[in-house]
Amino acid sequence: MASLREDAGLARAAVARAAHVAPSTVGRIEDASVDPGLDTLVRVAAVLGCEVSLRLYPAGRPLRDRFQAPMLEALLQASDPAWERRLEVPVVGTVRGVIDLVLLHPSRRVLIAVEVHSEIRRVEEVLRRSADKAAALRSRPPDLTRADPGAEIIDSSVSRVLLLRSTRATRATVRDLAHTFAAAYPARTADAVTALRDARVQWPGSAIVWVDLHGRRVHVMDGPPRNVTVGR
Repeated sequence: MASLREDAGLARAAVARAAHVAPSTVGRIEDASVDPGLDTLVRVAAVLGCEVSLRLYPAGRPLRDRFQAPMLEALLQASDPAWERRLEVPVVGTVRGVIDLVLLHPSRRVLIAVEVHSEIRRVEEVLRRSADKAAALRSRPPDLTRADPGAEIIDSSVSRVLLLRSTRATRATVRDLAHTFAAAYPARTADAVTALRDARVQWPGSAIVWVDLHGRRVHVMDGPPRNVTVGR
């Protein structure tokens, strides 16, 4: 922090006055000899034209809402048993976290990273983390496959599925950002669902797969909801 203050041409006393703290407090913050508390740190950072950022890094099993489990169950039930399944696959590297489901084609060397969302709060975060975690699969050890435990995962094609609950909010989000979602998930939904149901069908690439969920009735939709053009 001292370098930021010096670059701004400010003395410790000037920073202290503007932040309403003692000059000695500024010195101890710069020396890392005191824990100033978040409120004090924010005020000092504001004087220096900076922002304080607090980030949470996924490291284990995430908390899930009550819709995600039945959505995932519906996809597993609808999928061809020939697809090998791995739940809660951890990834490390440039991104940390878990992939909800990884499907592996036993003969075509296709890996599919499935992310389950019953709602979308931040589109850019969903798309970025989905892409990052799918890319991180390439560095996973080769224990994802039963058939050939010595195979190199890096030689596999890595694709993605966004398993999305069909609600008024999710449909509106995908419609409003149609070009963004189409760039991230260009394949037709119907083609992806067909390939999941029959592993003999060529996998079409990354796609959005929709789930209709009302009470106890849950099923994977054959195509996008009405008025949604992405994936048609």
